[in-house]
Amino acid sequence: MNYRLMKRKNPQTKAYAYYAIAVASGESTLDEIASAIERSSTCTRADVMAVLIAYNDEVCERLKQGQIVRLGDLGALQFGLHSAAAATEDAFQPTLIKKASICFHAGKSL
Repeated sequence: MNYRLMKRKNPQTKAYAYYAIAVASGESTLDEIASAIERSSTCTRADVMAVLIAYNDEVCERLKQGQIVRLGDLGALQFGLHSAAAATEDAFQPTLIKKASICFHAGKSL
C-alpha cells in the first residue's frame, strides 16, 4: 500500500499534524479482471464477463433491498445514511436524510 503525508488541522485540538493518506497505484477494469480469471481457469473471457455482470446486478439489487452483501473473505457491502438530527423521534422527517452511501467493511483477506 502506497501512501503520502498530508498536513491537516485536528478538529479537536486545532493544531496541525501530518496524516497518512492512501495513494492509488493504478486501477483495474472489469474487463482486465475477467481476462486474468480466464488465464487462470477453464472459463472463457465471455463466460467470466457474463458471471461478473450478473454478480454486479445481483449485488446492486440486494443492496437496494437493504441487505448486507457478504463478499466472502473480501468483506461486506451495506447501505449507510447521513442525516441531520431531530430533537425527537416524532420530529424526524425523511427530508432530513442528506446522503446515502455504500459502506465497505473489509474482511479477513484484506
